[in-house]
Amino acid sequence: MQSQALSPSTQLGQYQLMRRIGGGGMGDVYEAMHTRLQKRVAIKTLRQQLTDDQVVVARFVREGQLASQLRHPHIVDVTDAGIIDGFPCLVMELLEGEPLSALMKREGALPVARAVDLLLPIIAALDFAHSRGVLHRDLKPSNVFVTHGWNGDEIPKVLDFGISKLMGEADAHLTTDSMFVGTPLYASPEMMRSERNIDARSDQYALGVILYQCVTGTRPFGADGANALQLAMQVCEGRFVPPRALRPDLPEAFEATILHTMALSPDHRYPSMRALGEALLPFATERARTIWTPTMTGTTGGRVPALVSGPYERVPTSQPGSRRSAPPTPVSSHGSAAPFRITGSGPPMHVSQMAPPMVASTAPGMAHTPPGRSGSATMYVVLALLLVGISATGVGVYYVRASHDVPTTTTPAPAPTTAGARLELTTQPPSASVELDGVPIGTGHVDRTLADDVAEHRIRIFAEGYEPYQLTFTSKLPPG
Repeated sequence: MQSQALSPSTQLGQYQLMRRIGGGGMGDVYEAMHTRLQKRVAIKTLRQQLTDDQVVVARFVREGQLASQLRHPHIVDVTDAGIIDGFPCLVMELLEGEPLSALMKREGALPVARAVDLLLPIIAALDFAHSRGVLHRDLKPSNVFVTHGWNGDEIPKVLDFGISKLMGEADAHLTTDSMFVGTPLYASPEMMRSERNIDARSDQYALGVILYQCVTGTRPFGADGANALQLAMQVCEGRFVPPRALRPDLPEAFEATILHTMALSPDHRYPSMRALGEALLPFATERARTIWTPTMTGTTGGRVPALVSGPYERVPTSQPGSRRSAPPTPVSSHGSAAPFRITGSGPPMHVSQMAPPMVASTAPGMAHTPPGRSGSATMYVVLALLLVGISATGVGVYYVRASHDVPTTTTPAPAPTTAGARLELTTQPPSASVELDGVPIGTGHVDRTLADDVAEHRIRIFAEGYEPYQLTFTSKLPPG
């Protein structure tokens, strides 16, 4: 096994290292270029002093094998793993942004809604991993990376399944009875005790510690400079300051959710990550509740009432940062909040289904089925009518009127004067191509105005590895 240090000019197979961008206890991460595809990637390598330890190398390669099976928009995509030119390597998508640890250091204690909005996608990703029998076992803020989408929206992703484990696997050849895995500051009591039967509720505990830190600006354990033994005692005895003692403005129900997640016994925590996500939904923004309710509850038509005010309420003890307001919620002509729902030649679709994991239908054993839905993997899209409604032939639609203000009475809003209908469409995955009436009109996101006529239009959305989706509609305005 190679042991010399890697330089930016190092060539590893088809990859040329460009610069070191990070590292941890076991390895370094480099930005690299796939020389044939001219595609930038991230490559994680083992530290040179570990490359002669066959157990460590085997676990490192196994990380890539497990992570590569987890195709989810909020889990970093691992595209290659193995020994390349003598070096143990993991090849991953290159992310631009910052870890949650850096975000919290810069912004301090986060508003409740912002913290929940950031962590709901992580909860969904972990629930997805758990459903495939994979535990993370090293959740911490530095393993949650916040990147940005094409529209500037924050996209949190789980990193580093470096000590992940298949649930129920003996794993005796890769770990010893005395070996501690994880980061003590975020480890569950059962991990601190090195219990053998660790399950998904241990990841949930770590998520609770992260949530505590997000909203209080401090860790529940180790903040007083405790040594390793004292830290272990604090964790195993559950000795920490309640969140509301540090931040009295936190809702009592929100504090109760954190405490439930951080219960000493796994049996006293939520039964699953999804159940935790459902408990947190009332504290998210309206937009996040719309997106994540189907994933966390298994329903597509329900709404979870808000228990926090505003898109992001200000934290009294921290400096206000720049906040991006959530977009206006679509409203019906009767003034009540109405999700945009549409059904056509494809399966039922709802605006809140934007975020469930997209899994290539060609990947054996990897098809993800949202709760309450059966069948193979399906392309989901988000269709938003911002200025006027689009009437669909044979399709049920909730209409979005021209005004962005929610009417205060039940009187129908007047018909819009805008000529034509504005169609905005966002796909998941973002690489999906969109055709309108057989003509390509974009990839990932489309925003255009259609003539107000009775002509029938057809949208087709497709991406490699996904089932195509088709929708037929007319842009004639519905009666006002």
